[in-house]
Amino acid sequence: MKRLYRDILLIVLIPIILAVIGIGLFYKYIPDQYTTNYVESMWDKYNRLCSINEPKIVLIGDSNLAFGINSEYLEQILNEPVVNMGLHGGLGNDVQTRLAMANVNPGDIYVICYTDYGQEDVVSQKDLTLIMLSRHKEMWQELSLEQKWRLISGMPDYMFNSISYYISGRGNEPIEECHADYSYKGFNKYGDNEIRIPENDFFDFTNVESRCGIISDKTITDIRKWKQYCDDRGASLVIAGYPIVKTKIMDSEEMFSEYGEDISKKTDCLIISDFGDYIMDQDYFYDSVFHLTLEGAQHRSEILADDLMVYMDEHR
Repeated sequence: MKRLYRDILLIVLIPIILAVIGIGLFYKYIPDQYTTNYVESMWDKYNRLCSINEPKIVLIGDSNLAFGINSEYLEQILNEPVVNMGLHGGLGNDVQTRLAMANVNPGDIYVICYTDYGQEDVVSQKDLTLIMLSRHKEMWQELSLEQKWRLISGMPDYMFNSISYYISGRGNEPIEECHADYSYKGFNKYGDNEIRIPENDFFDFTNVESRCGIISDKTITDIRKWKQYCDDRGASLVIAGYPIVKTKIMDSEEMFSEYGEDISKKTDCLIISDFGDYIMDQDYFYDSVFHLTLEGAQHRSEILADDLMVYMDEHR
């Protein structure tokens, strides 16, 4: 019986040991092949976040923030540092929110600007998340054990692709100007993507329907958890609006307003925006239903600044 237990233990341990050795050799000898990738900008966002220990405004969401905020304008109007932590819907709310919570200090205002309140997964796209995390062990440490475990299953593909890029010399290739909007070079120091390519500025809204979304139990639980996390550290967590494109077929402004209030009620988290105020003309949108032109980003930032000023006047 002891021999059986020993054999079972070896069968389990040997693959694990080999995998650990393989991953170790990979990180030692294969350089990062994605340093010009769009999601590499999260490392700069994270460093800016961790460098500001005074009261600050931190924006949490996805690419609706990356392509939809003028943080410099917000700083000037609100007279507080702003960090735009929104990046990509494929990273998921859970991962991006965890990274945003890396340096919560008294007086901080954390602003949730999700576009999807129905998410269930702790990790959305494993390949994209691994590219973002790359060699940045500090960001790895912010993730939950479940998230790390889920990402391990994506390591073989990530390693294979990285080695292929390294051998072929295709890794870290200079970004062509026509693709600069979706690259690392598109971001400024605040975490805003400030490049728009005129040739890419189009989107067919003919069949787009703007509807209120669902609110998942996971989202409710997560927002309540992060609200308590902020409260315990003397910070605030609030909910604000996201860009909603005006289309021929869409829910009414009143319905979007009620949707925001419903999110607030279910999560016990204060909403500072009327979602209906964020319904915007199609001319303000860039290349998707959530990405804004620079003019659209300015317009949206002005609405958000007004919302934040009201909140700060009442709670500071």
